[in-house]
Amino acid sequence: MSDTIQGTGEGTLLAHLCETCREIDFKSYFIKIEHPADSPKEPEEAPKQNSKLGYLDDIINRSASCEFCHLLVSCARRLNNDQDPPTSKEGDRVEVEFDEQFLCTVDKVDLEGQLAKKLDVSRLIIDFEPAIFGFFSKIRFQIHREGSDIPGFGRLMGSSVNSEQLKSWLNTCEEHHGADCHAPEWLGEPSQPTFLKVIDVEKRCVVAAPSSCRYVALSYVWGNPEEMGSRRWLMKAAHVDESQLHNGLDLDLLPKTITDAMALVSQIGERYLWVDALCIVQDDFKELAEQTSQMDLVYACALATIIVATGASAEAGLPGVKIPRTISQRKIDIGNGYHLMETVAQGNANHLQHSSWNSRGWTFQERLLSRRALIVTPEQVYWECEHKVLNEEVHLENGTSLWVLPQAMDCNDEWDDRPTKFSRDALSGYVTRYSTRQFTYQNDALAAFSGILRRMEYRNNQKFHWALPYDLFDQALTWRYGSGRRKELCRLMVDDESYKVGFPSWSWLGWAGFIGGVIFNYDLDNERIAGRCRSEIDFYRLYADGHVELIVDLTQRSLRSPREVPPDVEDPPKPKPLRQGADSSQSHQWKGAADVLSDGPVLETITKLPAHVSLALVDTGRLVFWTSHAILKVHSVEHDEMTIEIAGRQIKIKITEGTAEREFNRRVRAEIRKTKSAEQDEGGGTNIAIPDVQNEKVDEVALDDDVVKNALDDDSSSCDSVATSDVVPVMMDFVVISRYWPVGVPRYDKPESLNFLIVTFSNTEPDVAQRVGSAIIVEKDWIAADREWKRIILE
Repeated sequence: MSDTIQGTGEGTLLAHLCETCREIDFKSYFIKIEHPADSPKEPEEAPKQNSKLGYLDDIINRSASCEFCHLLVSCARRLNNDQDPPTSKEGDRVEVEFDEQFLCTVDKVDLEGQLAKKLDVSRLIIDFEPAIFGFFSKIRFQIHREGSDIPGFGRLMGSSVNSEQLKSWLNTCEEHHGADCHAPEWLGEPSQPTFLKVIDVEKRCVVAAPSSCRYVALSYVWGNPEEMGSRRWLMKAAHVDESQLHNGLDLDLLPKTITDAMALVSQIGERYLWVDALCIVQDDFKELAEQTSQMDLVYACALATIIVATGASAEAGLPGVKIPRTISQRKIDIGNGYHLMETVAQGNANHLQHSSWNSRGWTFQERLLSRRALIVTPEQVYWECEHKVLNEEVHLENGTSLWVLPQAMDCNDEWDDRPTKFSRDALSGYVTRYSTRQFTYQNDALAAFSGILRRMEYRNNQKFHWALPYDLFDQALTWRYGSGRRKELCRLMVDDESYKVGFPSWSWLGWAGFIGGVIFNYDLDNERIAGRCRSEIDFYRLYADGHVELIVDLTQRSLRSPREVPPDVEDPPKPKPLRQGADSSQSHQWKGAADVLSDGPVLETITKLPAHVSLALVDTGRLVFWTSHAILKVHSVEHDEMTIEIAGRQIKIKITEGTAEREFNRRVRAEIRKTKSAEQDEGGGTNIAIPDVQNEKVDEVALDDDVVKNALDDDSSSCDSVATSDVVPVMMDFVVISRYWPVGVPRYDKPESLNFLIVTFSNTEPDVAQRVGSAIIVEKDWIAADREWKRIILE
């Protein structure tokens, strides 16, 4: 590089700093230099120094005569809505500390006429104790040198997006990143989606995408319908012909985000833009289904995706494209041409993580499926591809060998240390991250995740049923948590006709709220490939004509070698027996014969399909299986622990926290109501027992169906706990779904255990049940229960 880094001479007196700040060797916090072994220079280590700047009120007093204190206080005011920051919290004076945050390492940098072996560049982080702006809210500074493009050094920005810079990022990726970004393993050689339409930004109209079309996709939030003028800008069938004419799109009618995106596409030298609202006819359900079914290809085949991580609606626009953005890059001289400069995003700078865009359901797969992305935040634009992360305020384009920590660039979320994209072990993280996303229409939950499932099917030769993999399907049913059922119906397509079906309770898609995904168990997977064990239960899909189809775990029918673990998994497990022998020798004591019957009930919504639709192709969303079932007395539930009674003995078991506890509390409330009602009945005659607290004995109570139903329908109190003194035991249904196989345990030496679903049965349909939670019970204990072998139709 042409730039030469010069050291700050010892004893340099910086008159614009106070005595405290003058003692700080700022440069040593920003850069660390490692010279070649044959260099006469010694390694430059940061001197030992106090990382405390003092109390905030003292710093405010020093700010009138110290440039660094003044800059720090100005940044603090910026975090506090331009008001003076509080100097105390709950009686404690606020103390200010600083530390470094590693950003990047670059090899072979020209330093003072010599070639440095390695240069580490960091940022200076200012923290407050107590945390007056929140635990994660900090002030950040970077090093800057006029005219320097040394990797990791700050770069001055303008009020407008530097489209030439963006264009160079794209060109570099296309020319130098090869298959990593052009045809990654999870995509293969891209194939353009069928019947794709795009916006021609030159002619301002919607056109059929040319063959091998270079187009940019847009990922953004629509916003609240009430705030968006009923979304008159959405493409409707009545406007299709007009939209295809030259200048057929009325830019005055379109929201700012779309018009700004059209302008940005033109600025970077491209012509076509894909926007869901305009390139899919929104009132044509057939076209909607066709296009959403290939959303993985729409985003994956795009040249790049513009991600709009700013604002809460489509009217937010792209800062710096048409309307200038406000940029603050104040800096101070720290000697010998170096400057300490504030970063453009202060406070909790993870704008992508905390944006409205990052909270929406559809946008999750849109980012994941994009090979390249231009991420627009309020302050700057980031570049992210399969190979690199860049932004406008830092020089990161050069360097013969450069390694960047993406988490330090404020454009990641907590999950960015992820497994290989779309690998088997990535699914658990995807489920967890996706589960907290929000939907305007809850019935989109499956469609907005389907692109991810298709890429996983392609990459891993997998098959999914309602987002649960056929591989280890019995284990996939053991996902955890969820705060409440999705009540909306899911729209599916068959024979070009749509029908609606409820989201299954057995799939995590059927629940809203945080979900704990199931970690892929490579040890168990290899055990099944080797034929040393198999699923305890056979599960069947139920179709609308009543026939069933076995969900085949491909590992049980395979002669393949054990699967290779992705290279980014630390200490990959080697194929080995987890237990002596195959399944537990106790299985025969609770397992029975499974009669496969084709007499499943037909859903009312499915009977309304046209006559030409083959019901044999219509999935009902229901599972059919034979298993061991028992009704157990439950004495108490507290978070993830439940006390059950088997053969007169109370046993503590692990359960899914939240959902099972909620069901238990509902049933207890129902029993309390029933008891109080009986007490008030002048006729008496009830045999219901009241808890004998003195003797600690409680008789079994059978719940009245109507009372239970009323309690279950009482959503207003669904999350309320029941006072310990009021708790009475209630009966709950348990069914076996699989053997418990712990993940990452080389040798499992605890008693054999089974995975269970806690279910509630329908009052109107025989054998039909819904999941309300999950549990783990020792197999020996289960054998002692009063069990039956029962057919379950799980909806």
